[in-house]
Amino acid sequence: MTKKASVAGMEVFRRALREAMNELGLDAFTLAPWFRGHSDVAFQLLPGLFRNPDNAPQEWNMFAYFLNDGSSLLERGVSSWEVLAYMQHHGLPTRLLDWSGSLQTALFFATAHRFRRDEVPASPCIWVMNPYRLNRISAKSKQHYVIYDETDRISFDYLESIRNGAWPRKLPVALAAPWRNRRVMAQQGSFTAHGSDSRPIEDIPALKRCIRRVDIDPALVPAIREELAIEGFNHFQAFPDLDGLAQRLRYQLMLG
Repeated sequence: MTKKASVAGMEVFRRALREAMNELGLDAFTLAPWFRGHSDVAFQLLPGLFRNPDNAPQEWNMFAYFLNDGSSLLERGVSSWEVLAYMQHHGLPTRLLDWSGSLQTALFFATAHRFRRDEVPASPCIWVMNPYRLNRISAKSKQHYVIYDETDRISFDYLESIRNGAWPRKLPVALAAPWRNRRVMAQQGSFTAHGSDSRPIEDIPALKRCIRRVDIDPALVPAIREELAIEGFNHFQAFPDLDGLAQRLRYQLMLG
């Protein structure tokens, strides 16, 4: 793709992104969107716990082992939701689905995270979500602008809910991330927590007006990667630890 065509293609993508935000009633400042990047449009908005039928029955055991065996590695006083976030970011299949307030982060995961620089994903896309609308529908609330966080606390505890075997909500809810987690902070991350309805978000009729998908022309991937590199966003930025540095070097130097 020539430079001129690349610029034109990026403008088409940005226009589609703005249209998605407008349709969702979002803007860049007062009601900011959440983003999620997928390298394949076939990948669903479904957390790891529900991607395999063998996972959900182990939810309590997984949490108990992680909390007990990892207690010396966790900060004192962490809530059960924070423990769950650590589990998610260390690779366990939880009921959390990662989102980000950063378009850069979403573009990185859609186009670069698991690929060499000479590889291009076949059908990358960005999901855009209105988390405020999601919570209003999920909680059947009259409050229009709530993200559950340290001030607007969610009304139930994760540990108690899985211990009792009765999840209080049917639909997913949007949660602000515990910022003590460095990876979540670096990625400007937040989560949706799936409820008892194990369907992907896009397959739940009541939530269709909370999300939009914006497809990325694979021909734009090199230009997107170049922009991310110029802006200093790479594996080490997304994962600020030695693993992230090693991933950046593998990508930068095209190591096998």
